[in-house]
Amino acid sequence: MHTVDLLRHGEAEGGGGRFRGRQDDGLSDIGWRQMWETVGERCPWQAVVSSPSRRCRDFATRLAAHHGLPLHLEAAFQELDFGQWEGRLVADILAEDPAPLERFWADPARYPPPGGESLTACRDRVMAGWWRWLAHAPGEHSLIVSHGGPIRILLATLLGMPWRHSWRLEVPHAGLSRWRIHGSGASTLPVLVFFNGPGER
Repeated sequence: MHTVDLLRHGEAEGGGGRFRGRQDDGLSDIGWRQMWETVGERCPWQAVVSSPSRRCRDFATRLAAHHGLPLHLEAAFQELDFGQWEGRLVADILAEDPAPLERFWADPARYPPPGGESLTACRDRVMAGWWRWLAHAPGEHSLIVSHGGPIRILLATLLGMPWRHSWRLEVPHAGLSRWRIHGSGASTLPVLVFFNGPGER
């Protein structure tokens, strides 16, 4: 059995309400506080894996160093690339031309962000990274620090719900979820222990 905790990054510099996929902003002061409040001082993990984006990597690096844990950077757990929407406020996009954004919200698999990554491509790389990590993860309990999009995709796929509907799952800043993975290969059984914790750490 392997236990994996999924932790979304905290608020990024520049605040919320904007599309931030590959735009590499660090955590705001609020974001740092959110992360430490969620994690606390207890450390059940044997390893930390993180998206290479600063808003994930900076906290993961500090957490791993604080507890003497190995840190692994995994590009598969980066956020969806929002293309022409990168860095833009949602309100500004809606005011300029709401139709593309409304189509994306209604069916993100069919209508990706203009010039951005398709949800199918994002799903494929996230799940490839997930199974790769499980196959090589050291220890029995690990922490993945990632983004709202990849965490939603993981939750939807592992629960067997239509992954196209993953955007219907609320994943707040510094939200923590836990999975217990029983078995391996074709017999793998993922069990959701808690969603948007804190839960027991």
